[in-house]
Amino acid sequence: MALKGFGAAPAEPASLVWKTGGEHFRFPVDPKDLPVPLLPRFVLALAGAQNMGPGDKVAWEYIFTFEGSECALSLQKYGLRLYVGRRPGSAEKEALQASRRIVSRLKKAQQIVEKSLLSPRIELLMAAGEFAITNQAPRLRGMYKYFRDRAFEEFSTPPQATPPEPVPGRPGMMRQSVKGPLFRQVTGFYNTFAMVTAYTSWLEHVLVLLLPFIGGLPPGTEIKKFIGDRWSAKFQKVFDMKDRVAKGHYDTIHAIVEYYRNPYSHGGFDKAGSTISVFFPGLGALPLTMSDVRDSPTFDFTPAGVDGFTSICSELDRVDGWLESGATEIGMIWINEGLDVRFDKEFADLLTSRSADVEEFQEWVFRSSLERDRMENMEGLF
Repeated sequence: MALKGFGAAPAEPASLVWKTGGEHFRFPVDPKDLPVPLLPRFVLALAGAQNMGPGDKVAWEYIFTFEGSECALSLQKYGLRLYVGRRPGSAEKEALQASRRIVSRLKKAQQIVEKSLLSPRIELLMAAGEFAITNQAPRLRGMYKYFRDRAFEEFSTPPQATPPEPVPGRPGMMRQSVKGPLFRQVTGFYNTFAMVTAYTSWLEHVLVLLLPFIGGLPPGTEIKKFIGDRWSAKFQKVFDMKDRVAKGHYDTIHAIVEYYRNPYSHGGFDKAGSTISVFFPGLGALPLTMSDVRDSPTFDFTPAGVDGFTSICSELDRVDGWLESGATEIGMIWINEGLDVRFDKEFADLLTSRSADVEEFQEWVFRSSLERDRMENMEGLF
């Protein structure tokens, strides 16, 4: 009943995407209705629709009939497009109503397909490594660079005075504000906190994407659980903590995260409880951590000044250099290009055969990037 009204393609179908003459109406499909184009495509194939293949800016086009009219669903560069045949004497309003019925029934049909045919196989396919992870490293890295640049600007910009302006309700009085060193310290710290948070997010993402390049998931580890681990747990599973260099970088990142990020990611509270004051009779309120309060990020008016910011950047740059060399060099070349990462055996075999020589690997990455761009732009698919 979900596909009521649907029928197979005509005996000799022709593409509707390029057909002219006003015989069909074209409607965009809301991505929220059919968010995964492969699913309605699969449903239409089950219903007897015929794939007309790719074309310029067209990934695929499936021809079918609906309530007696010739129709097509096509994935194009800017999303799904639905073509509905014009019946004699009909208006666009009727075609629009038909398009809504088509989309509604496709939604119901794909829900049935998801539940009965696809979902039961997901765990088996995941366990076999038949999956890929979308590479968001460039976007996360962009966030890190954005806040790092903003922090640098704040710490390096000299005091600035705003133009004088009248004081409301005070005739003849003017006021002027100055963005002096203290203001720059505060806003510089805001951006430093955001910078460290963004870097940690990027690092967590990279630690997941590196797995296929260093031998795959650790034994007994399931990918969704690994993704859910904290960055520190991921780091310790990916790298050998007996290695002095790896351990040194881990300690550096841990110290930065614990001091600059974690307290302000958890309501402004650090693990030591330095924001708690204990009432001592006859003495007053003392910090729970006593003199060790000096080690709390809340001790100073701004936890990170220009020196702290510079030190953090230097340490993170060293971590970057380490990641982009040695055992993870190949993986970082692929990740920095923004290519999605596969976990299947075929990809593992390709890595084995093409990662022996860095220059050869870089050439493969370059070709893969061009192919990715070509597919995304739907260029030369026919």
